[in-house]
Amino acid sequence: MRAYVTNGVGTAYGEDIQFTTLLLPSATTGAASSVTSASATLEGTVNANNSSTTVTFEYGLTTGYGLTVTATQSPLTGSTSTPVSAPTTGLSPSTTYHFRVKAASAGGTVYGNDATFDTPASPVTVSDFEGNIYNTVIIGTQEWMAENLKATKFNDGSAIPLVTDNTAWSNLTTPGYSWYNNDMASYRDIYGTLYNWFTVNTGKLCPTGWHVPTDPDWTTLTTYLGGISVAGGKLKEAGTTHWASPNEGATNETGFTALPGGNRYFNGAFEYVGSIGDWWSASGIDPTNALSRGMYHHISSVSIDNHDNRIGFSIRCIKGELPFARTDAASAVASSSVTLNGNVYANGASTTVTFEYGTTTGYGSTATASQSPVTGTTPGDISVNITGLNPGTLYHFRVKAVNSGGTSYGTDLTFTTPATVADIDGNSYNTVIIGTQTWMQENLKTTKYNDGTDVPLVTDQIAWSTSGAAYCWPFNNQATYGYPYGALYKWYCVSTGKLCPTGWHEVLRTFLGGQSIAGGKLKETGTYHWNDPNLATNETGFTALGGGERDLGAFDQFGLQGTYWSATSSGGGNAIYYEMANSNTNLFRITVITAHCGRSVRCIKD
Repeated sequence: MRAYVTNGVGTAYGEDIQFTTLLLPSATTGAASSVTSASATLEGTVNANNSSTTVTFEYGLTTGYGLTVTATQSPLTGSTSTPVSAPTTGLSPSTTYHFRVKAASAGGTVYGNDATFDTPASPVTVSDFEGNIYNTVIIGTQEWMAENLKATKFNDGSAIPLVTDNTAWSNLTTPGYSWYNNDMASYRDIYGTLYNWFTVNTGKLCPTGWHVPTDPDWTTLTTYLGGISVAGGKLKEAGTTHWASPNEGATNETGFTALPGGNRYFNGAFEYVGSIGDWWSASGIDPTNALSRGMYHHISSVSIDNHDNRIGFSIRCIKGELPFARTDAASAVASSSVTLNGNVYANGASTTVTFEYGTTTGYGSTATASQSPVTGTTPGDISVNITGLNPGTLYHFRVKAVNSGGTSYGTDLTFTTPATVADIDGNSYNTVIIGTQTWMQENLKTTKYNDGTDVPLVTDQIAWSTSGAAYCWPFNNQATYGYPYGALYKWYCVSTGKLCPTGWHEVLRTFLGGQSIAGGKLKETGTYHWNDPNLATNETGFTALGGGERDLGAFDQFGLQGTYWSATSSGGGNAIYYEMANSNTNLFRITVITAHCGRSVRCIKD
């Protein structure tokens, strides 16, 4: 441009000068992030348009604002759109705030659009037994701790063992905890405690009314957040204060604030603090392994892992009175039947208890526990008898407990049904495992020795009292009593060593707690084959029957006693047998003065 002047003489021009007009900056208000009951981060985008630009945010309870905070990135230069943000504190809970971004340069001042955010109510907290206070966060339908657990006591006040020695840690099969690097001062307040899974499996680790999340609990969380491929970023604390760079995808938009507490490996070594966070679930998959979740600094996904129970991981608790379920070893394992056992803590709510079982970990069959539903606030043993199994087959099983607080599962365990055994006549017998022994589950009914020679059948009373080796059917009536009572044999048959199938022999011993109670554990329950009252549990599955005896030719004690020969002679033509009665739980060991009596026989595998 130039100036000029005109008069009567003429027109004169000044020097030509150039100038460049200044552009206004541009400003767009974004959405607030990391909103808590007392703080938020205000966000927007500003283009300085080549002028140094001061960026601030105005905020307040109305569109009059009243408060100002300077953006972290202020002042801006350059000619590209740049994200800007400013943290705010001192906000009130349960309040709607207005805000907008403001950009001022030599070119002028512009404002972004008005936006709003709502602060949530003051944070809900929960305390453990020791008084440690934890913030909580609601994500979808679940309420989680927003911090890692740091309890050193169970919720009943009993101490969790602190284990610092590496060898002792690696040998644990019971609860234990440690601080990362055995350094409580440096790691406790930020990362919490590392617990082995045996501690989780007590059902007493979280505060009362809370529980260690099951595998389904974790799945509900990650599904709500869009799946495991993106959930980690939404759960991890943002930034690199505690996570190693790049802390991929971390926004912590949920407020879960997952931290990389590392782990203590089963050999006792500490590893990965700052890089990896691992959290146990309450879901065991077998006696030595359980499921967990992992998050990592270099990816935004959540991993689903199967780890050794001895490893020390972090714990997050979830609200709810989840029942506790523990699968215990099967008992009375027979060719076609078994008793499945477990232990359930109902947590004060009515709890339905079932067992899942089948030939794979997919199970496929379900049976309701005899004690279901259970209630109360103390753990209780539960069981169910299963029939219709296949002999010589490996089965998986676990206990399942369901109440208003959720569903929990015991670990997967296995048992193998023993094969059946056949005598030389072709009679097939189910078998049962009791302790270390495998027994016939039925009384012997062979009419031949295992070398194929006949066992003499003697029905006459006088002939019976004077004969040598012989057998008969109860009341000389095979059709009625041959099954299930089997045959009655003289001890002379037993003493040949050839009465049982090859690979089996005649003997009866007890490992069931002593003479006074063993009989009750061996007898079939009910009064179908025993007279009333029949004090019996048959918890072994042995299924002893009240087949009576033949004493010097006369049949006696049918329904009142079950008597079984042993293969042991007491000398002088005498032998030892075992006797059970309907009216008590004893298993009597008796030396008989004559081997002429007819008694039942059970065979045991060599």
